[in-house]
Amino acid sequence: MAGVVLMVNILDRIVGVTDWFHSATELLYIFSWPFKIGLAASCYIGALYVDINRKVLFQRNSNDQTKGTASTNTTSSSNKNNNTNMRTQRMPFCSAFLPKVGWAFFKVLPAYPFLAVLISFGFLFVINIWEFLHLPEEWLNMPIYYGTLYGPFAYTYVHVKQQVACYESLTLPT
Repeated sequence: MAGVVLMVNILDRIVGVTDWFHSATELLYIFSWPFKIGLAASCYIGALYVDINRKVLFQRNSNDQTKGTASTNTTSSSNKNNNTNMRTQRMPFCSAFLPKVGWAFFKVLPAYPFLAVLISFGFLFVINIWEFLHLPEEWLNMPIYYGTLYGPFAYTYVHVKQQVACYESLTLPT
């Protein structure tokens, strides 16, 4: 890393590459926003998918354990088969999960401006309490920014989890 910094400094002194770096950095900044949005969306969808599958596997595991304690003739091989079945019974990503996320996302889009203003209004009270306690207001910059920007999409997260919980409770073996 130090070698890269040294090389950049030497090239900057000899050729004046700083101007080129600034223009390249500006272009990268201008054209990087679709990638940032894509990365944020994929991380959000990935976290939701992992969370849903973790919950579904936990529910199935607890149901299998209650069945296993009821019967006294459970062997380790049957438990091993149950664990293998639990791992393979994840929610299908493209056919079941993505349509639920898409519909929940489109439901929240018309209400997004209203929800963002409502969240900002809620932060008004938090800021007043913060000032009353004489705490630094800079600590609230990130929660206000990200809470207002991404807060309305918490509805999508909760709505999809509820749909999957209802779906899984109907499809779990009894």
